[in-house]
Amino acid sequence: MDIIMISPYVFILILLLLNLKIFFPETFTGRLLIEGRKPKVREKLGFTIMYIIMIVFFSVFLIVYIMRYITEKNPYNENDVYLFQILLCVFWVINIFIHIIRGFKPVAIREKGIFIENGIFIKFKKIYSYKWKSQNVLELDSKRVFKLGDDYQIKFKDEEEALNFDSILQKYVKKI
Repeated sequence: MDIIMISPYVFILILLLLNLKIFFPETFTGRLLIEGRKPKVREKLGFTIMYIIMIVFFSVFLIVYIMRYITEKNPYNENDVYLFQILLCVFWVINIFIHIIRGFKPVAIREKGIFIENGIFIKFKKIYSYKWKSQNVLELDSKRVFKLGDDYQIKFKDEEEALNFDSILQKYVKKI
């Protein structure tokens, strides 16, 4: 195998390692200060169904490529193509599982930033300010590479949870 054949494997491995940080949040985001409610399955039903369909889709391709790799022995070494396709399908299946896990992470404030819905982590240094749109809805104004759509919004189940988050956020971010 030459360097041209190895480079896609290395790239896929690096992407997988970058996504695996979701399993070790303390290492990258600091200790947990306060945690909000966990999203219910009903709230994420469309999201979950879409990802399950994608897992089935890539799993079928994975099985097909494994069968081809096992049955088709080629003197011209074209099995490397199947090996790459197998690795690519494994990458997508693992990546989808990671996104499902991220989608069910609760809103939480950690030492270095805040987790909002869908497991998105925003560092405190990237948050300019925050304001309350209503008693239970918090809006964060932050730096983003592509400023598309509204600012990040966090919805709380009750006013007490919102007040707990507000008291900790005041230490790290200015309020409008």
